[in-house]
Amino acid sequence: MNKVQFLGVFVAVFVLALVPEPSLAAIRPYALTLTPFAGGYVFEGNQRLKDRPVYGLAVGYNFGERWGVEGVASYVDGEVSEGPEDNVDIYSVSLDILYHLRPSRQFVPYLAAGLGGLSVHPGGDSDQDGLFNYGLGFKYFLTDSFGLRADVRHILDINIKDSDRKHDVFNNLSFTAGLTFQFGGYREAPIIRDTDGDGVPDQFDRCPDTQLGVPADGFGCPLDSDRDGVYDFLDHCPDTPVGVKVDQRGCPYDFDGDGVYDHLDKCPDTLAGVPVNPDGCPKDSDGDGVFDFADRCPETPRGTVVDAAGCPPPAPAAVPAVQSLTLHLQFDYGDAGIRPEFDKDLQVAADFIKAHPGSRILVEGHTDSIGSVESNLALSKARAAEVRRYLVEKYNLDAGRIETEGFGEARPVADNATPDGRLRNRRVVITVLPGQ
Repeated sequence: MNKVQFLGVFVAVFVLALVPEPSLAAIRPYALTLTPFAGGYVFEGNQRLKDRPVYGLAVGYNFGERWGVEGVASYVDGEVSEGPEDNVDIYSVSLDILYHLRPSRQFVPYLAAGLGGLSVHPGGDSDQDGLFNYGLGFKYFLTDSFGLRADVRHILDINIKDSDRKHDVFNNLSFTAGLTFQFGGYREAPIIRDTDGDGVPDQFDRCPDTQLGVPADGFGCPLDSDRDGVYDFLDHCPDTPVGVKVDQRGCPYDFDGDGVYDHLDKCPDTLAGVPVNPDGCPKDSDGDGVFDFADRCPETPRGTVVDAAGCPPPAPAAVPAVQSLTLHLQFDYGDAGIRPEFDKDLQVAADFIKAHPGSRILVEGHTDSIGSVESNLALSKARAAEVRRYLVEKYNLDAGRIETEGFGEARPVADNATPDGRLRNRRVVITVLPGQ
């Protein structure tokens, strides 16, 4: 391999050394170094010397991680390629400066340059020349104190005294390998930055701007114990069950404002201001099936049959004086079917009709204003017809006496702009027709 080929291979290895790798050992600042080495020495052709092995020793000192200095002594057992002399002893010394490119890695490339002198001894004579060298190399650490080393140098052999030489400067090349040892010194502790002071280094911190004093998880982000998307230091409800939707304060929603969160509320559409039980439903203190907020007789004895207002029906003797009866049957949205829990209300209606024997009865259907006028009119007629059918079939009333009519949203008794008003407008009225 000639000088150009070897230099190309060495440069390629040097470039590959710049590829990132895990750190095992590194240059130790303020350490003494000792490097025995051996290799090859290539002479310029017009020096009449054969390429020969070179041996030497380098003693150095690291000023820090990057800069170092070495005193180098070497010996070449030279051999003349032509002429009467056979052996030429060549001794050299130099003081070199080293610059380490990746000092904290296991594989450390470096650049080097130095000045010194050569002592050439052909036969019994001697010749002293100046020396300048520069080159590059690498150190590969196996432990903190021991590693392998190799480098290549361009050596300028500068003629100082011999006026008979035809050249003032010879260009030589050396390539060496050896062992390197580090003694003493210390490893500089790496600087670990934690800008937001949460205990997680910046290089691993996924939330580098966490407020000072806020507890953080292993990724440097504020804790969110209930995993609702609101950090604990902002969360007013830190124990929300997983999966429950929360507001910006971290608390479950309570759309009807009754104090019972939606995920626990069995009556999520309770009217505003209505007292509720732990399930979020309006209270029914006397258990008559009429919520307290609508119960006109809140202390009815249990088991008493009551009307839609929560009151016992009037005595039969007083019934003839009553000309109409209003029922709030709470039909399902858009439906005319009668729910079983309103059987008691319809019992009251049947008793009311029986209290007017021989009279013609009108069953009126009314709705609130939600929906179109046409759909509300049709729905009111359907609900009135369903109440008539129920009364006739269950209580054996005379179908010929009972008429129906639907008025839709045309006859409101309260303001449709409020939930309470709409509830009052959704009604069925049993009316004794005048003149009967």
